[in-house]
Amino acid sequence: MTTSLLQSTAKRRRERLYLRARLAGLEPLLRTIASSGNLLTLDLESEDAPIRNAPDRFDHVLIELIANARTALACPGAVRIRLRNRRGRSRLMVLDSGCGMTGHARQELLTRAPTPGAHGTGFQQMRRFVGEILGKLRLRSRPGKGTLVSISCRNYRD
Repeated sequence: MTTSLLQSTAKRRRERLYLRARLAGLEPLLRTIASSGNLLTLDLESEDAPIRNAPDRFDHVLIELIANARTALACPGAVRIRLRNRRGRSRLMVLDSGCGMTGHARQELLTRAPTPGAHGTGFQQMRRFVGEILGKLRLRSRPGKGTLVSISCRNYRD
């Protein structure tokens, strides 16, 4: 489901999007997605900073991140969403205590060409989103140690 939502990306109006406020508004939905006895923690700085993008694109990417984290968890597990704003940049991090992945699997996700089918297409859409916001995507993971996905970009200024 999350992958199909990500794929329905006709040209959307880009606008100022305040990440902290958006994350707080999505919290009930994110808790439902992470459910099954898993702990979801939001660690959001008090200062909010905007980026420029279509809000539903951000929502889809975040839903994909949480759904992937939940899939990797051994119940009960933990997912943490962190938002930091430093020197004119926003950084969104999603960390999970799941099974992690090998270096080969991680590299394949980061470099794989778009493919038809379900496996990896949500991550490909995430990579496109990061390109749209002129951001950077980092993926850190080790087997048995969980995964960290980090998206950073410049804050929007008029």
